[in-house]
Amino acid sequence: MEMVEAMDAGDVFDIAKFDIAEEDNYTSLCSKIVAASIEVTKRSLLGVLNGDIPGKQQDESLVTFAPKITPEDEKLDFSKPCIDILHRIKALSLTPGAYAMLGEEKLKILDAKVYSNELRGQIGEIVEAKKHLLIQCSDGLIEVLSLLPQGKKMMDARSFCNGKNVLGVVLK
Repeated sequence: MEMVEAMDAGDVFDIAKFDIAEEDNYTSLCSKIVAASIEVTKRSLLGVLNGDIPGKQQDESLVTFAPKITPEDEKLDFSKPCIDILHRIKALSLTPGAYAMLGEEKLKILDAKVYSNELRGQIGEIVEAKKHLLIQCSDGLIEVLSLLPQGKKMMDARSFCNGKNVLGVVLK
């Protein structure tokens, strides 16, 4: 697209589309965007530079605004529905990462899935920490699949549970 001073206002010369899969997160989408950018550049750059591909004006009614993500935006709120929490995890994973506080330690949750619609504990409580790492949300349980404890390397939830006794702990 043509770069101009206004947000999303320059002419568009080419578009590449790709599917967003259920398991995609911020990191995997960035890879897909890079691949699409390379495809569009190879296909159209010479035509744009030569004037063979005319630009098309963008529809200003479709412009959206994405505010800057702050550290507070990265914090998980388990009083929300499971799907909202999963969307936040995927939107921030792998970096900067969505987190919850485990005592004084920041625990980044990098991948999770809805486990069930059971209500087994208080909001934010770790209700299972053996075969699965399950956290109570407002409408059910999410299962943490991978995480990053503060000052440590990324690990799967089972490895984390083997090294810590977190059953019954409420994440803040």
